[in-house]
Amino acid sequence: MVERFFRDVTDFITAQSFASLAELSDAIIGFLAERNKNARRYVWRAKGEDILRKINAATQALTAQQAGSWWKLISETLH
Repeated sequence: MVERFFRDVTDFITAQSFASLAELSDAIIGFLAERNKNARRYVWRAKGEDILRKINAATQALTAQQAGSWWKLISETLH
């Protein structure tokens, strides 16, 4: 949920440009004040099973990629 909050802040500030750090800081404080006027809690909607499935798929893909990288490194070293 923290990542989601920071994504919202990032979306807000990247849509603008700032001439100084003070302007950026003021914009973030303004964003927070406006958001707090109509505060909404973040609600987790993802299912645990779906998250675990994605983690497992990513782990398998990374393992396969790393195995291929090691094999390539070894075979290049042997030649």
